[in-house]
Amino acid sequence: MDQLFRSDEAFKRMGGLDESTPYLAVFDVDETLVSVKSMFSFLRFVLISEHGMPHGVALYGAVRNKLEALRSRASREDVNREFYRLFRHRGINRLRLLAQEWFAEEVASHPDLFIPETCALLREHRERGAGIVFLSGSADFILEPIVDHLGGGAIVANRLAEEKGVTTGELKGIQTIGSGKREALRQYVEEHGLNFRGSVAVGDHISDLPFLELAQHPVVVRGDLELEQIAISRGWTMIEPNQPAYVV
Repeated sequence: MDQLFRSDEAFKRMGGLDESTPYLAVFDVDETLVSVKSMFSFLRFVLISEHGMPHGVALYGAVRNKLEALRSRASREDVNREFYRLFRHRGINRLRLLAQEWFAEEVASHPDLFIPETCALLREHRERGAGIVFLSGSADFILEPIVDHLGGGAIVANRLAEEKGVTTGELKGIQTIGSGKREALRQYVEEHGLNFRGSVAVGDHISDLPFLELAQHPVVVRGDLELEQIAISRGWTMIEPNQPAYVV
């Protein structure tokens, strides 16, 4: 499956996900497990790496403004695609290396990078034998170091199309935001002989609702009033994070 990336040794230690997996625990990543929007934080890091200070920061600000302006007249999916076009004509291996460097810097500079309450829930389900799936609108190569740090698992996320190891700037396979998250998760489950019996899903934003509804036990990270109201009306579990997300 295009969206699946197996997190090497950490994922192998889990034994993989197949029909023997007791149940699934599916986690959104940005502002659910980590207190930052990984896509934008990574982009800022890349621009500074390529252009230095202060030009890289200025370029990042200009890009953010352009995407915000686009948001007013285009769909969330279109804005997401435009974001990933910023990474065209780059070597995918170089992007993976930059992602490792970015993550190391994030860990060193932000002691509150990981949200304790949801990370504790992740550990709890891992200890119970759940198959862990990280589901995100971020890109697989950005998520890889985060997932490895958290113990490994399956990544269902956006992937950049490439030709001979160089990115085209277009997305490959299902775009994993909004209803696309639900579609990609369903496809992953079907292709690996899994099911949603006893499953847990954790998200923080109203756009996560489609995939939360697939799980037997949805969990909402508080912070989005619209999603909170739905969670209350349906009797879903809610988690109150102790720290707000930070903006780059």
